[in-house]
Amino acid sequence: MKIVFLDIDGVLNSDDWYKSGEAKKAYEKTKVVSDYHFDPNAWKLVEKLLIETGAKIVLSSSWRNFTLEATLKDFTGTNFEPLNKYIVDITPRTWDRHRGKEIKEFLKTTRLEVNQYVIIDDDSDMLPEQHNNFVKTDWFVGITEQDYINAKKILNNE
Repeated sequence: MKIVFLDIDGVLNSDDWYKSGEAKKAYEKTKVVSDYHFDPNAWKLVEKLLIETGAKIVLSSSWRNFTLEATLKDFTGTNFEPLNKYIVDITPRTWDRHRGKEIKEFLKTTRLEVNQYVIIDDDSDMLPEQHNNFVKTDWFVGITEQDYINAKKILNNE
């Protein structure tokens, strides 16, 4: 199975998204706070990656709840709900909230058969052995077409 360890802030939203005014419009339309934080254009790139590679999401974002079921429930009825059909698990939480350590622990303990993975995140707290599987996004712009291309290459082992 191909896995995308997905962060939300700085990937599915960005400084540009908030400044564009579209975030405020999304919130005003639904009055759901999380909808303010979801850039549908960024989601299109992530979903395209998932469809084209057959990958699934393991949520590594601080937006995850303490269980998969609670996370999926939190997203239901919000603009984040389209993620639910792709999310297969969440990373565990470590005491120091170090993403790289959380991802390593997940890979060590999961029952999923992970053949290939990519980490998409705007933070850099990854372990040295994860750098070849890491696509760092820019908080100011979120995921870009080039980030999508880089992630696809990693998932396809190119």
